[in-house]
Amino acid sequence: MSERSGCRPTILAERSLVRVDLCGCGQVHVSIGPITVRLGRAQYRTLCATLFTAMQRLPADDAVALQ
Repeated sequence: MSERSGCRPTILAERSLVRVDLCGCGQVHVSIGPITVRLGRAQYRTLCATLFTAMQRLPADDAVALQ
């Protein structure tokens, strides 16, 4: 991630290929491998809530097909 003028990212979380930074400009940067998505805080919270809902609905057994 390149630093823009005045933007100082702070790592919020990092695991394997995933990293979440809070930028000095107020945006949240979500990096998955080589892809970075920049979101406002409200958009980031919506993304997290949506992913959490999807995770809860995902069958525990990977062999089970979604219906």
